[in-house]
Amino acid sequence: METTEHITESYVRYCLEWFTNSNIKAKGGKEIDILAIDKKGKKYWIECGITHKKHWSLKAKADEKDKQKVIRKTGEKLVWRHRNSVDYFIEHKFNDDRLKEEIKKFGFKNKNYKKIIVCWQVSGPETEKYANKKGIEIWELKEKMKELKKKIGETYYSDDILRTLQLVNKME
Repeated sequence: METTEHITESYVRYCLEWFTNSNIKAKGGKEIDILAIDKKGKKYWIECGITHKKHWSLKAKADEKDKQKVIRKTGEKLVWRHRNSVDYFIEHKFNDDRLKEEIKKFGFKNKNYKKIIVCWQVSGPETEKYANKKGIEIWELKEKMKELKKKIGETYYSDDILRTLQLVNKME
């Protein structure tokens, strides 16, 4: 599991007190980052796309620069070059038939779940508006980390991520 996915899962588990399953493998090398269920039984499909690079922020729509043509044995194909748009997550994750088939095994079907994209920063309010129209919520990880750091307090955790956040708290 990537560190950012681990932090997101820790936030969901410790701050929101949701049950989680992560790194769920599907056909074709595809993967679901996190599935979660809250105390009321509501379901969530969470995908993380996080980088700290200043110029990278989640934007609403993909453009022609976000895809590139590659030549494969099966012919020419368009592949994602930039993975920083809501459109990327819709096409590459939430609308992928292999992933949708896999989540059905966990009782996630007929759109009885909320979709969440976790990023470091959002390019502007139009991105959140666009995501909301598509039925997707956006979380900024830097904000969720602040909440998680407060929540974990003084209790000792052997989990590497939580222990590191505790030490950062102590340092600050």
